[in-house]
Amino acid sequence: MTPTTATRDIGDARVSVIQTGQCYFAPHYPHGRDWITPDTPFDSDRRMALLGINSLVLQTRAGTVVVDPCSFRSDETTLGGGSILEPGPSLDASLAALG
Repeated sequence: MTPTTATRDIGDARVSVIQTGQCYFAPHYPHGRDWITPDTPFDSDRRMALLGINSLVLQTRAGTVVVDPCSFRSDETTLGGGSILEPGPSLDASLAALG
């Protein structure tokens, strides 16, 4: 996984989205209900959908707020249910890179 961080300045605030991992999964829905939409990103075999796992970081002069913080150990390879987890950099490393 190539880690991704996107940052924008909005007024006096700095807003960043940090990708902390990605997960491939195939949800199980009742027969006749389809989970696939035209914009669903897939793996190369089109068997599993790809979900990015992100945290939002808001930085102001008053402090830093991390919304939905998540971080995975490098040896974590699943979130259960047959999913495949590709951990990204730790949240601590990503926050340090932001400065």
